[in-house]
Amino acid sequence: MTYDICRGSFIDAANHRNVALSTYALQGFAGPLNEKLATDVAVLGLTEAENVVVVSSGVHGVELPLGSMLQCRWLGAAQEICSTDKNVRFVFVHALNPFGAAHGLRNDQENIDVNRNFVDFDNKPETSKSYRLLANAFSPTRLNPFALADAWRKLLTFGLVTHSISEFKQALAGGQYDFPDGLYYGGNHASWSRRTWQSIVKNHVIAPNLQNVWHVDLHTGDGPRGKMQILVSTNAGSPLHERAKLLGDSESVSLTQPSFAKLSGDIVDYWTRLNLPENCIVTPIAIEVGTSEFCIEGLDVLHAMITRNALKVRYNDRHHASAKIIQRTREKFAPIDDNRWREGAIIQGKNFWNRLTAQVSPR
Repeated sequence: MTYDICRGSFIDAANHRNVALSTYALQGFAGPLNEKLATDVAVLGLTEAENVVVVSSGVHGVELPLGSMLQCRWLGAAQEICSTDKNVRFVFVHALNPFGAAHGLRNDQENIDVNRNFVDFDNKPETSKSYRLLANAFSPTRLNPFALADAWRKLLTFGLVTHSISEFKQALAGGQYDFPDGLYYGGNHASWSRRTWQSIVKNHVIAPNLQNVWHVDLHTGDGPRGKMQILVSTNAGSPLHERAKLLGDSESVSLTQPSFAKLSGDIVDYWTRLNLPENCIVTPIAIEVGTSEFCIEGLDVLHAMITRNALKVRYNDRHHASAKIIQRTREKFAPIDDNRWREGAIIQGKNFWNRLTAQVSPR
């Protein structure tokens, strides 16, 4: 499912319900078929509402399809709630990284991982020593079988022999700020997506009488295939953890924490730096639907990331295997054509949405 199809479906869903849209265009860039790129925002409910639910998709561009699909479905349910509860507002942020969504990339037009970009660049976090050791393996200079085999030899040796899987995951996913051509590169300045997010929050979320914000950031790729997880950046027993527990389902959704890696620059952790009213309570969570098919979870997803990144930064997407690599990346991060995966994710998404809205608008 392409970015253009996702965007068209979202706009149609909003128009069908007479929901006003705001568009934040990405100037100077286009999709592979010269299509326009933008982040679209649909808002339902009154500005005076004390409770706001924010749903964002496509922070990691190629992961957009499921998030877009869920947003289109949740729009209708949100409209029904707003028709009876004037104290709730919904803000749907579609495709926060439109370039990545259009071109089958997790990163943006500057190769910035948007979800590692929400940091204080006056006090930039350091790139881990472990990432430095593996930088060449994460970003090989060639796409031939020999270069890829050598990269995997280094990665597996690090994770299974000389160090540990946890150190390997931290090196990979923690975020890095010194290798612009590498994976999980957080950038050295605020990205277009971050600046756009700040404008969206200012224009559509913040209000004088705001008391509660629930932020749901939709992702795919991490975890066992088809399993939906709720991720919160907090310790068990904290107020946020306890609030998030109410959204979990032991059968289809599990509450986990990113203990495998300490993440830097995550969008859900950025609320503390936004100008919210005093005493406003924020419940920021990430939703992940896993796509991995390997017995050693995630290696297939990582391989897709490595090859897609190398195709972009080493070959500028000009390679005899370009179409195959891009399509494989799309399938690995958003296997919408897999009926079982898609329908399972939709059902889990519906159950999650029902639990969330029951907390936001008790009836």
